[in-house]
Formats: sequence, C-alpha cells, structure tokens
Amino acid sequence: MKHKLTASFVKALEPQTKLYKVWDTELKGFFVSVLPGGTKTYMVHYRHEGLGRDYKIGRASELTADKARTQALQALAKVSTGVDIQADKKLAKRKQEQTKVAVLETFIEKRYGPWALFHKKSAHESLRVLNRDFKYLLRKPMEQISKWDIQKWQHKQLKAGGVPQTINRKVAILKGVLTRAVEWDVLPYSPITGLKPLPTTDESRSRFLSEDEEKRLRKVLVKREFRLRNDRDSGNRWRSARHKPLLPDLRKYTFADHIRPMVLLAMTTGMRRGEIFHLKWDDVDLDKGELTLRAEITKSKKSRIFFLADEPLWVLSEWKKQTGSTGFVFTNPETSLPFDNINKAWRAVRDDADLVDFRFHDLRHHYASTLEFMNLPLDTIRKRLGHSSLKMTSVYAHGERFRDRLQDQAVIAMNTHSQFSAPPEAS
Repeated sequence: MKHKLTASFVKALEPQTKLYKVWDTELKGFFVSVLPGGTKTYMVHYRHEGLGRDYKIGRASELTADKARTQALQALAKVSTGVDIQADKKLAKRKQEQTKVAVLETFIEKRYGPWALFHKKSAHESLRVLNRDFKYLLRKPMEQISKWDIQKWQHKQLKAGGVPQTINRKVAILKGVLTRAVEWDVLPYSPITGLKPLPTTDESRSRFLSEDEEKRLRKVLVKREFRLRNDRDSGNRWRSARHKPLLPDLRKYTFADHIRPMVLLAMTTGMRRGEIFHLKWDDVDLDKGELTLRAEITKSKKSRIFFLADEPLWVLSEWKKQTGSTGFVFTNPETSLPFDNINKAWRAVRDDADLVDFRFHDLRHHYASTLEFMNLPLDTIRKRLGHSSLKMTSVYAHGERFRDRLQDQAVIAMNTHSQFSAPPEAS
C-alpha cells in the first residue's frame, strides 16, 4: 500500500491480523509499519552492500509524520555516503551501554558480580574486598583508575600494619575485575597493567609471643576491661544525674566487650581473624567442647573440626551467657552485622602491651608455636591450622627447629587434605 503519510492518515490506520506496511509517496524508502497489536512505527528501508535493511525512526505515538520524514531523509543521506545506519546505530548503543558500565561500581554490580557468583567459589569474599577495600574507587570510571591510585592505597595499608601477601591478594582481585572488563570489551586495556606486587621477603616470618610478651598482652586486655567498666560507671552516673536511661552495667559481665574474647580465641585456637568474625553459634557445641569451621569461611574452602581446650571453651561459654545463642558469635553492636575489622582497638592493645612488629595474624603463629613446643606431630599441627601442606605450616612455627623436624620425620607422607578432629586431651 502507498499513500502520503500524514499525522491524520497514520492515526486512522487500523491494525490487521498481520503486520502490514504503508509506503510514503513523498520519500522513497520511508514507510510506517502497523503491528496486529496496534503499534505504529516509522521506518526507512535502504540497501547497503547489496543487502536490504529496515531502520527504525520512531513510534507514531512519539513523532509526527513530518518529523519522521525529516529524520528518514537525514538517515538516507548518510546511506548515500556509504554508512550502514543500522550497524552505526547498534555501535552507538553498544558504546552507550559500555559507558554506563565503565564505572567500577556499575560494572561490578551489572557484569562482574553476577558472573563471579556463578563461576567463582570465592565470589563473596572477592566482592566483599572490592566493596570494602576499594570503596574509594567505586564511583570512578575504570579507565581513570591509575597505578598511582593503587600504590597510594598499598602504602596506606602497609602503614596501618597490613601484610604484603594480603595486600597483593586484594590488588589481584581488582586486577581480575579490570581484566574481565577488557575481555568483555568494556575497556580497551587494563589501566594497572604492569603494576608490580609488593615484595614479600618476609614469607618465612615467624613472629610469636615470648613468655613475657604473652603475660603483658593478657595483662593489658584485663586492664582495658577495667578501664571500660570504670568509664561506663562514670557515664551512667552522669546519665543518672540528668535522668537519662542508663547503659548496661558492664560489671555484670565477664567481658566488657568483644576484644578480649577475640584475642584469646585467636591465641588459643589458631583461628584466622575472618574465621572468628564469621563464626556462628550453630558452629559451636559447648556440651561436646567442639567447634566447626564451615568451608565457606575458611581460606582453604574446606571445613575443619576440632575440640576446644579449657580456655577457649571458657571464653565461648562466658561470651554466650552475656550475648545470647543465636546468629554470629561476634556481632558489631553499631551495625548488627559481623565485624569486618577491629584494627583500631587491636592496635591500641598491641601498643599498650609493647608488642613490636606484631600483627593480629601472628596470634595464629603463636598458637602453632605452642603446639610445636608440646611436641605434637607436625601433621597434627597442619590439620589444626587448616593448611594443605606442611611447607605452609613450617612458616607458622619456630623456623629452623620446625624445619629440622619436617625433614627428619616421616610424617611428610601423611600430608593429606583430610579434616581433623583431635581428642580433648591433645588440645
């Protein structure tokens, strides 16, 4: 059908059982398509390299026939210069979509996050690192992320007591995101290609507490709780004088807050900080004196079970009395969520105890050293720490003494990936 396309004519067109077209008598190739549902769309037909194509101008409900004809004329003018307007439109749309996801936060949310959750076992941890450690980059277009941005962050982490291996692992997660952006044609190249990892010359570092250091640490933890209780008493006297509601009396509880039980657990169980943060009461059986670390919260992604010695059992029992028995063992009172760091409080404790060059993670080294001095089999120590190899375990104990035992004993043959459960008396 042919007719001069006008607003009134197009408006009067009735839908039929099948799509049909009405060609304009004023401009060759310009037409309106009418769908069975009643939608009317202005289109232009053209040929490029011998192939016929239809190009959408816009809906009749949004454009008049005259405006649509003008746009069709402009489109055909481009065709006359050799441009494939349909392909050009698709390219522009793709660039627009890429621009939207080129911001790191949007790319993670729309592309990388869904992909990682489906393909990577460590997806939740990776996304947590991206959203916490690289929060300052999230609103930035990925092309504008520079090596200098990352190097400044690395320096800040080191200054705060961060471990090079951990810092490198986090940067590797960000690098992986940018690599995917290149692979998926969102970025032409990764802006931090060639960024060198921090040197990790301290891989064999074995820092543990001396007898005197352990005494100082325990004393500082207790003194800190006395101070917190005194501060609470003082605060409540102030509130009482002003007829304000009182805060809970800390003298009713064994622990003034979460720091002392967390430190004691790390020192007496060898749990990593993240394992402590994400431990749930469902993982703790106080009657059996048994603790289970779920695969999803361990670094190796393998669960491990062990019996609790007297001190960690006492810590968890007392903490449960004052906090309840559901959800996470340790919950941030400000957010009602698991902790993601205790850096400020831990640094204050460490400095008060005058522990030089000592990280929270070194409490795990200290636990390994304690087991070694008990002359437990090396493979037993490996399993308690959740290591996949004795080589890694050797880093956690006392250097040469441990490595000599590693070479001398036949327990190397016992280096398996099995889970571990020790009898109470061995704890």
